[in-house]
Amino acid sequence: MRARWLVVGLVAACHSGPSDPADRAPPPRAAVARTGTVAERVLLTGELSPDPTTSVALQVPRVDDGVGIRFLAEDGITVKAGDKLAELDNTAFTSNLEEKHITALEAETAWHDSEDLTQIALADKANELKQRELDRDKAALAASVPGDLVSAHDDQQKKLDLLRAETAVAKAKRDLAAERDADTLERHVKQLDRDRADTAVSLAEKTIAALVIYAPRDGVFVVADQPWEGRKFQVGDTVWQGLTLGRMPDVTRPLQVVADLSDVDDGRVAVGMTGTCTLDAYPADHVPCTVKRLAPVARDLGKKSLRRGFAAVIGLDRDDTARERPGLSVKIELDAPHQGRKRFRGVLVGVEGAGARVRVDETRADATKDGAAAESEFVLPFDDMSDAKLVLTDELIAAALRRGKSEARAARRGRARPNETDLNQGRPAGSPAQAETEGE
Repeated sequence: MRARWLVVGLVAACHSGPSDPADRAPPPRAAVARTGTVAERVLLTGELSPDPTTSVALQVPRVDDGVGIRFLAEDGITVKAGDKLAELDNTAFTSNLEEKHITALEAETAWHDSEDLTQIALADKANELKQRELDRDKAALAASVPGDLVSAHDDQQKKLDLLRAETAVAKAKRDLAAERDADTLERHVKQLDRDRADTAVSLAEKTIAALVIYAPRDGVFVVADQPWEGRKFQVGDTVWQGLTLGRMPDVTRPLQVVADLSDVDDGRVAVGMTGTCTLDAYPADHVPCTVKRLAPVARDLGKKSLRRGFAAVIGLDRDDTARERPGLSVKIELDAPHQGRKRFRGVLVGVEGAGARVRVDETRADATKDGAAAESEFVLPFDDMSDAKLVLTDELIAAALRRGKSEARAARRGRARPNETDLNQGRPAGSPAQAETEGE
């Protein structure tokens, strides 16, 4: 609720002490009285923050354990694409890199040895098969001699030798196929060992390279908050995989203000409230702002703090990318609800001065002792209204119908007057015909 105020300046002078001009009291000061308005305000403090959807998050790469921060660029510094922003400790990776290289070399040597042994074994089995095939051919040639040229015993013996030679050839073929299958499996196992060792080396080298974070584009580097200490990350902190070390916002997009509403002020701020934001760096510049989001649940404001607050996001109605930088402190002054309220629903009585008079019917236990309907009227300034709607009600429909019927009746009367002379000629005014026309 707005009220009038008056600042009264008093003119005072005092004189005491010796008559020496150097010891006299300073001359009296005059204050100017001005008139104005007093409005209840909700004060918040926050800082400029980029929209997370338009920012590039710089996160800790994949590591098995925590790593320390060796270098971190200054918060809010302007950088070019390719500039180094952060460097993490790589001691745990460089110390094992040489061992991984040795393991990879041993795996490659074992793979080559396996290939050589495989070729030798396959060659032995192939020679064995050829020898058995020669023996079979000899036995077949001996068995092809006609039986009437040799004795029956010799003929049978040659046929048995041929059968043994064919069996040996079949066994040599099976041994060669088995050797090939075994060699293929051995080669696959050795290749897996080699690939595993090479992957370990490559991953270690990529991790070491990823521990140095560079700017992906031109812009401003904003150091992220340490989630447990309530401060910015700094050199010497231990970080883990996935933590965000900083962000690079899109400086061409407008920033937003992030603030915390104390839980003791719950209900005093709502989405859609307007006010002004003032950067601490530019105290004379007041920027209109609007509450965009308000967390429904309060959270702890610090690790060891008993205070709780609601996270509020406030949008600036004007952006100045030349002066606005992420991290700048902002003072927010929000217009408090009118008489403790932000929304009014009632009957529009009329316009009064620079505002609208609204009659609100409400049933509240604190309005009357028995909780009956209480009727209140409020004068709402037009300057404080962010939105107003005319709701279609039964009363409004009835009033519109009555007005429409009245206008239709007046129109019919206007059309009927030229004919009344002919229809009611010779009849005095107020005759039944005229009364019926007026009664329609």
